[in-house]
Amino acid sequence: MIELGNEQDIVQLEVFKGGRKFLVASDAGRGFVVPEDEVAAQTKNGKQALNLADKERAVTLSIMPEGADSIAVLSEGRKLLIFPLEQVPEMSRGRGVLLQKSKADRLSDAQVFKLGDGLPWGNRLIPAGELKFWRGERAQAGRLPEKGWPRAKRFKD
Repeated sequence: MIELGNEQDIVQLEVFKGGRKFLVASDAGRGFVVPEDEVAAQTKNGKQALNLADKERAVTLSIMPEGADSIAVLSEGRKLLIFPLEQVPEMSRGRGVLLQKSKADRLSDAQVFKLGDGLPWGNRLIPAGELKFWRGERAQAGRLPEKGWPRAKRFKD
């Protein structure tokens, strides 16, 4: 049982397993890595890890797979940016660092993945060799995906 206010929505629910890490991000383009053990709570009100400013909302909680080394972020305007996981700090709570910079665009989704395995997007797996054009540094704007790539604004359906 959890206590949830009327103005709050659930972004994602996960069963506690312990020892995992998550990438959390807001639509303002900020995020960080948080250990699963830091977000577990014993109270019905839960525990807040991602601090949000007015009119910001949480958009993703991505479970870090074993051996993950990269983060892919996608904006509402479909701009894609891929950068190394090591550029994002591990924190127990806060607003995080800027993952993707955009003046008029909002972050739509983010996920952690192993670059060598390719980028999972919907029911497709985009090979690592095709991702070179979208690789960059954290806090860049990114570029639009090629024609023929998924048009979804989320990595998972």
